[in-house]
Amino acid sequence: MSIDRDALLKHLEALGDPDDATALAAARAAQAMVEGGGLGWDDVLVPDNDAVAEFDLDDEDHENELDEADEEDEDAAETAEPADDDDADEAPPADADLAEAQAIIKELLARKNLFEATREELQDYKQDLADGNLHPADVRYLRALKKRLSK
Repeated sequence: MSIDRDALLKHLEALGDPDDATALAAARAAQAMVEGGGLGWDDVLVPDNDAVAEFDLDDEDHENELDEADEEDEDAAETAEPADDDDADEAPPADADLAEAQAIIKELLARKNLFEATREELQDYKQDLADGNLHPADVRYLRALKKRLSK
């Protein structure tokens, strides 16, 4: 199901209107949009333990914002711990680190509200782990990703 995100936000912003009739109309319009999209508020609002609720967006600009946010998150994850640009000088991850990475991947893939691009990225890391190609920077990234998504 799909919800026009911009229209929903407009209605939600109108909830603070000093005119009670306008605020009430906005609340009813927002409720109608959610129900009309075959969703409930629990589907639309992001729980504290999930980073992003996944639903279809009609807003191409919002998708661009999400792409930019993902890039910023990746930049933040890469700087979460000091990392060398070249993993060649680093020792391979310890068995405990590999087990932790495997647990993180499994935990994150079990989430229902995960963007498809993030899910695909985690599948790639899972394959790298199986192939013995997971690098120390990958483990650091997975830790940072888990931390970010657990906020």
